[in-house]
Order: sequence, then C-alpha cells, then structure tokens
Amino acid sequence: MQFKRRSAVGFFSFATVGTMLSALFPEIAHAMPRKQTLVEQPWYAEVPASEADVTDVESEAWLAELTALGYSVADADGEGAAVHCNQMTMEDGRTVLARSATLTSDEVIASYRETLADGTEGRTYASVWSLEGDTVYLEMQGDDIDAAHDVPESAFKSGTKQAGGEQLASLKCPYGTARRIDCVAINVDRVITCCGKCGVLALTKAILACMAVTCPFCIARSCTKWWEYCGAPY
Repeated sequence: MQFKRRSAVGFFSFATVGTMLSALFPEIAHAMPRKQTLVEQPWYAEVPASEADVTDVESEAWLAELTALGYSVADADGEGAAVHCNQMTMEDGRTVLARSATLTSDEVIASYRETLADGTEGRTYASVWSLEGDTVYLEMQGDDIDAAHDVPESAFKSGTKQAGGEQLASLKCPYGTARRIDCVAINVDRVITCCGKCGVLALTKAILACMAVTCPFCIARSCTKWWEYCGAPY
C-alpha cells in the first residue's frame, strides 16, 4: 500500500480554502470561521495518569489486523519491524490502547482505541505519518485503520499556526456533523525534546513509532499545523 509524499505548501485564506473544500469534498461541509478558540489536545493525546507497555500481549493481534487490511509492516532502520503497544489510563478513569508499527512505504501507522471507565467502548482514531527533513507529515487519518483515507492537500494550506497557545478558527458545522481537529505537521526538534522516553538525539522511523504510542501528547504539543474540519461526530 503506497502513500503519497507531501510537498511544500503555502497559505491561503479560510475563504479560499472553504471554497476549495466545498468543491473537492462535498461530503465535508466546511464553513467560514465564526470565532477564535484555543487549540485543544486530541482525546488520545492527554498526559496519562499511568501507563503500561503491552507490546508482548497485543502485538500479535495488532500485526494480524494490519496484514488483514493490506498494510505491510517492514524493517525499521535495519533493526527489524518496530511495533509498539501502550495502555494509557487517563485521570478520568478511561483507558486508551495506543499501537504503532513501521510500514514498507516508509511511513508509521498509529491506532488509538478508547475504553470508558465503565468498560464501554469509546472512540477510535488512526493515522499514518511520514518523516521528511525537519517535519513529520500526516498522510492518512480516519476513525479507525480500516477507514483511514488520504489527508487532502487543502489541510496543509488552511491550517493554523503553532501549537501551545495559538488560536484556531472555530467552524460552525452543519447538522449531523461535528467540529474535528487533527495535527497535520510536527516539528522534529520539538517532539524529540518533549519525548525523552524514546531516548533519541535524531528522529527515525522506528523512533517515531515509539513516540506515537509512548508520548502522543508530545506530538500534539509539537504540532506546527492543525487542520480543522467538519466530520462525523464521535
């Protein structure tokens, strides 16, 4: 399974982007900004109260799931396939199972599955990332790995600014949809500084796979471009 590479993109006005998205993606109804709100952390990227490495328990099922969906897990930097599984327990009692793997297409795939404090299944999210120079780009995303799709180029043109206090235009979404945000670009130096658990001085595909499950909150904190859109509600 091949994923496209990102090229350098400029900035467009929200009005221009809204027009482009309406034409290219009619199923996602974007609207003009109505007010400014601070960028929040994605639900899977909060700092956990506790966590546990569950790679030995979960990796076999994770690899089987990826294979069944046509993803090819590959050698990472000459050290074998990097597969990571981490169980995070949040302050509110819910848990998030984070899993990642390196792919033959030179990308990293990550999956997040939430279980609420009462045992009810919660939200799911999946993403595919590529490493290019000093930036990590979001190539694909979706509510699960079997629903992941290419991120439109317009997401890289519309976005926001830096993470950590910058503001994001809030969309007024049509009935039946909800406001969603995704990070589409991450600064390599920032994420390395934030995520010391993976123990690196330089970011590689294998290390990115580690960071995706060990400290997803660092990915959010190191985001240089957020994409806001209207999609299916959680």
